[in-house]
Amino acid sequence: AVPCTELHDAELFSISTLNLSEFPGEDVLFDEFSGPCKDDYATYSGVDYDLSPHIVFPMVPSAVTWEQGDRDLQCFAIMENGDLLGATIKN
Repeated sequence: AVPCTELHDAELFSISTLNLSEFPGEDVLFDEFSGPCKDDYATYSGVDYDLSPHIVFPMVPSAVTWEQGDRDLQCFAIMENGDLLGATIKN
């Protein structure tokens, strides 16, 4: 982790806990939570995702980390053009 004032690859803007009893698979989690990450992005940044210069993606538990108790869904934003972020995306 680095301060948002320093150049960085991605910004973590949302963390949620998954309330699922069984691991559904990484692909299912990724597909299911891409939309909520976009919604959280709009709330966090103040910009509609479709109008933003960012790509939003969820980081989901793997089968291994699930067995270790990991239930966190983390939402990240990166620059669509591949540039580094030099400031926070938060409004």
